[in-house]
Amino acid sequence: MALRTSLCPTKRQLILAGHEVSGTVAVNQMGTAPFVPDTMAPELTLKSISKNDRQVKGRTEAGAAVYIFTGTKTYKAQVNIRGKFAAEIPPQKTGWSIIATAIDESGNKTVKSIKVSEYK
Repeated sequence: MALRTSLCPTKRQLILAGHEVSGTVAVNQMGTAPFVPDTMAPELTLKSISKNDRQVKGRTEAGAAVYIFTGTKTYKAQVNIRGKFAAEIPPQKTGWSIIATAIDESGNKTVKSIKVSEYK
């Protein structure tokens, strides 16, 4: 069974039998484009946070989705084109853990945890 493939030049996406697939496409000297799927999890860094802070800030891969978990609440952070993000949260208690999850466009995931400190 042959698979239909095409390269969408405006989105830099490979279309495989009508389905979008994320990854890297590089054209070799013969003009063919082997597809290399993105399997690397996005990097994720979090800035320290104190009990008085009202934002969780950090950095990840541009285009990734970032979710912040505080106890039973989930907040979505806005990631800019440089990969910086911030999510508005209510003040947290000292010693509590905040969990951040970054999911890139290929579905690769990174999870980090940070403890809330008394002071920065």
